[in-house]
Amino acid sequence: MESTKRHENKKGRQLPRTDFILQNENTALRNRVKYLNETLDTAYVECQSLKLHITKLQLSYNSSVDDFIKQIKQLQKENAELKKQC
Repeated sequence: MESTKRHENKKGRQLPRTDFILQNENTALRNRVKYLNETLDTAYVECQSLKLHITKLQLSYNSSVDDFIKQIKQLQKENAELKKQC
């Protein structure tokens, strides 16, 4: 038994919406939702990976800055000792 639901097309005319058409549209929508969910999952995984990479870079940067600060302080101390000797 086919449905007699109607749907307006772009020009405003009423078109019949058969059960077959509705089933095809529903299948297409389900496929689209599945594709969008997969894309969203992939994007989420990529975001998590990028967050981890950023965290590692921040830790590396902080470590490098700390090392440079230690070197600068050591050089300042050596410079002060050399000034005393002159």
